Amino acid sequence: STSLLLQPSTVSYNAVLHACRQSSAWRPVLALLADMAENDVRADAITVSTAVGACGRAQRWQEALWLFRTVGGNGLQPDLQSFGAA
Repeated sequence: STSLLLQPSTVSYNAVLHACRQSSAWRPVLALLADMAENDVRADAITVSTAVGACGRAQRWQEALWLFRTVGGNGLQPDLQSFGAA
């Protein structure tokens, strides 16, 4: 029997990040971002805006600003949605 190995993708991470944002769960968001990096899953603009939104919704402004600062280092540019999420 062959086993099926599922690889996490940016889309699957974004779905979980969105659920975290909806419940203002900012700590799991930071853990998921670290997990993405460990698994070489590339973040996109949706990832960033969702993560910033989760931190903003939980009133964790320092974490939201930290995400903005680190975004540039990853080659991503925050978009209007990211700024609105914060």
